[in-house]
Amino acid sequence: MPDEISLLAPLTNTGTGGGEKLQIRRVYLEVSEGADAGVDYTATSGRVVIGTGDGCDLRLTDGTVSRYHCELVVQANGTVRAMDLGSRNGTLVDGVWVERCLLHEGAVIALGNARLRFSGEHGWLTLEVSAAAKFGPLRGISLVMRRVFFSLDIASQNLRPVLLEGEIGTGKEAAAMAIHANSAVKTGPVRVIDCGRLSDEVNATANGTGLASAPGGTLVLANVELLSLEQQKMVSHLIEAAQTRVIATTTRPLGQEVNAGRMRGSFYRQLSQQTLVMPPVRDRIEDLPLLLDEVVTSLQMDPAVFAQSSRHGKLLEKLQRHRWPGNLPELRAYIRTAIA
Repeated sequence: MPDEISLLAPLTNTGTGGGEKLQIRRVYLEVSEGADAGVDYTATSGRVVIGTGDGCDLRLTDGTVSRYHCELVVQANGTVRAMDLGSRNGTLVDGVWVERCLLHEGAVIALGNARLRFSGEHGWLTLEVSAAAKFGPLRGISLVMRRVFFSLDIASQNLRPVLLEGEIGTGKEAAAMAIHANSAVKTGPVRVIDCGRLSDEVNATANGTGLASAPGGTLVLANVELLSLEQQKMVSHLIEAAQTRVIATTTRPLGQEVNAGRMRGSFYRQLSQQTLVMPPVRDRIEDLPLLLDEVVTSLQMDPAVFAQSSRHGKLLEKLQRHRWPGNLPELRAYIRTAIA
């Protein structure tokens, strides 16, 4: 995707160049069959979107391939996950239909008539991370989160649209607020709109939906995938007129929404000029002690005193064993209950 700054999951860190950096697997794909046979692609980030649409990392011309067919993502543990994006002809890996799966070295990915051979052993990408353990209200000492902080800082230094992806409860709205607070329009208004609550009955004017209510500031569109096609058109006009800085959040792959006809392809391309993926708690286990201290402090307890208690070690051990599908809200609620 254009100018992508999405989360690039670490395998190792290196101290070269005067600071810590991330190293991730460099994905390599070669088209062995289909209209694009002979084409190959070496990834420049930890996420590869494959399809025929504008903005795809690996853009094919095969008519049996959907606009945004599937994506490959390097995960925090170093594995590479393939996920179908609601494509017309589906995604097969080694002849098996999949919605999502982990790829092994040499796996053959079938997208319509196209066949792509995957390799995750094609060198390494080295990425910078922030030296800070926080960005706005967000906290984290893990390399995964410090890469996020580095990317958020980049996004805050310009006024292009930002798309924040991630599971429910990963801190997307907090990240949006942090971008605004560190941007050139930080003194302007900021408005958060839940796109699921906008009525189709007030589509006639942008003012009717509140979409033009942050001139000279930041408009945060939460759950942007829930905008109707007409509302997407209005937001697109706002972006083109540069009336306000737009940050969108979503829990769904928007390429899948384009394939399903629920999102305009042009609108998706506008929003994804800068894309950042907020990691789930299970990919930032190193941050659990810090997150535990945050909750302890919110309960007006001294985290240093609590850290010396017998409950601290037992609770932390339990936290590390759980996968936290509800992410930060679930984690914080559990800690409060356990401490109380």
